[in-house]
Amino acid sequence: ILLIKSSFIMNRLFLVLLIFPLMFISCEEEVDNQNNDDQNNNNSVSILGTWRFVSETITDHVGYIDPVSGNEVITQDYSEVYNYPLQDPDCEDLLDYYDFLDNTMFFIETCGDGSMYIDSYNYTLIENELLFNSGDMSGLGLTITELTDNYLTLFSSNDMGYTENDTTFIDRISYLLVLVKSDFTYLEDQNSYNNKSVRRNHSFVNRKMSDR
Repeated sequence: ILLIKSSFIMNRLFLVLLIFPLMFISCEEEVDNQNNDDQNNNNSVSILGTWRFVSETITDHVGYIDPVSGNEVITQDYSEVYNYPLQDPDCEDLLDYYDFLDNTMFFIETCGDGSMYIDSYNYTLIENELLFNSGDMSGLGLTITELTDNYLTLFSSNDMGYTENDTTFIDRISYLLVLVKSDFTYLEDQNSYNNKSVRRNHSFVNRKMSDR
């Protein structure tokens, strides 16, 4: 009886020792597969392609820095939302597009009469930061706040503050761009289109800069 019990115990112990590492390997493979799936999901969405502007929200915070406390004092908040298509005196039914290729982005502006403006910029994508290094967008950064197969939001903030006498004034402009994926097509030959952007000539930012 003792021999039978000992044999039964040894067999149970053998099975435990055999199954335990198999369970560990199985769990490890499941975790690895889950990590790989997560990585694939994170990397499966690409910014490459053509995106159409849906809306553009511009917010301006104006104020100064309190010289005693060092805190910001906001005296004026301005916000304006542009929903596309825009109605401009020089361009009815204005639509804007971003087309992202590898390291190059095309900005396309179209009017209802078929006229079009196009420009291109070099960019670098570092994680969720788009950094531009050419043209009038040189030095500008856009943060990707949301990206799906069909939806993209970009955010940027520009500090236009200045110091006058002993007072530091605040003038912080932020942009929130909402875009959707588009099948819009165009020729990449910029000489085929107008060399003047309607939208930028009337932009809020340019008006602010001209006031300086």
